[in-house]
Amino acid sequence: MRAIKGNRQYEVTSAQVDTYLKQGFDILDDNGNIVEHGAGKSVPYSEYQAVLDELNELKVDGVGQVDKELKIANDELESEIVELKEKNKDLKSKNKELQSDNEGLMLENEVLKSQLEDLKLELDAATALKPKK
Repeated sequence: MRAIKGNRQYEVTSAQVDTYLKQGFDILDDNGNIVEHGAGKSVPYSEYQAVLDELNELKVDGVGQVDKELKIANDELESEIVELKEKNKDLKSKNKELQSDNEGLMLENEVLKSQLEDLKLELDAATALKPKK
C-alpha cells in the first residue's frame, strides 16, 4: 500500500495506515485505487452546493420521471392482465364445449363401431348361407 499527500508518496504497512490517515494522507492499494481518504479534507462550499443542487434536481426530475414511467408501465400491464384473464375465461369455456363435443363424438364412434361389427357378422352369415356354384 501507499500513502499519498501532495507530491509525497510513501510505502506503508497495514500497521502504519492509521498514522498516515491522521496526517491527511490518502491510502492507495497496490493497484492505485484509493482505499481511504486522509483526515482534514474539505471541499469549497460552492462545489458542495453545486453537487447538492444537482442531486436535488435529479431527485425531482429523475426519480419523479422514473416513478411516472413505472406507473404507466404498471397500468399497461394491469390492463393487459385483465384482457388476458378475459381471453383465458373465453378459452376455458370453448375448451369445455370442445370436450363435451369430443365425448359425444366418442360415444357416437363406439355406437358406429358396434353397428359395423353387427353388419360384418350379418355379411359373414349371409355369405355363409349363399349357395356355392
